[in-house]
Amino acid sequence: MDDSILVERFRHGDEGAFNQLVERHKREAYFIALRLTGSHEDARDLSQDAFIRCYQSLENFRGDCSFRTWLYRIVMNLSLNYLKSPRVSRRVEWADGQMDAMPGTDSDPDRALLQRQRSQLLRAAIARLPVKQKQTLMLKVYSELKYEEISEVMRCPVGTAKANFFHAVKRLRELIGKDEG
Repeated sequence: MDDSILVERFRHGDEGAFNQLVERHKREAYFIALRLTGSHEDARDLSQDAFIRCYQSLENFRGDCSFRTWLYRIVMNLSLNYLKSPRVSRRVEWADGQMDAMPGTDSDPDRALLQRQRSQLLRAAIARLPVKQKQTLMLKVYSELKYEEISEVMRCPVGTAKANFFHAVKRLRELIGKDEG
C-alpha cells in the first residue's frame, strides 16, 4: 500500500495506518540518524522523536513531497540539531560495522581483514567530509534516493544535490588516496 494512502487513512482516524508507516520506515530513519551521530542510542532516540513529530504533525502534512522524504528531512534536522547542541561535546565517529562486509561473505581471513581495513579507511574519510556532502552521499548511496528526492530532503536545488555528491566522491578519492599512499 502506498504511503499516501496510509497518510489519508490515518487522517480519517485509522491509527493502524500510522503504525504501518512506522514499520515501513523505522529501519531507514534509524540508520540515517546512526550515520549522522555514530551512536546507536542517539539514533534510536532521534528516530523515535522523528516519528513522534510526524504523528503530531501528520494532519498538517501538505503532501508537497512524499511521506518518506518528509520523514527523512525530520530525522536529518533532528540529528543535526542534536549534534550542534552544547551537551554533545564528543567527536562523532561512525558506528562500527556501518559499512563492513556482510558476515560470512568471505571465507579467506586475510581478505576479510583487508576488507575491514578498507571499510574503516572509508568510514574515517566520510567522517571528514563537510556536513552537506556527507548528508548527500548518505542519502544517495545508503538510502538510494534520487537527486530530486535529495533536493527535497535537504531543501536545495537538484543541481546543488548533484554538486554535493560529485564533490563528496571527489574528496573521498583524495582522502583515501592520501591515507593509502
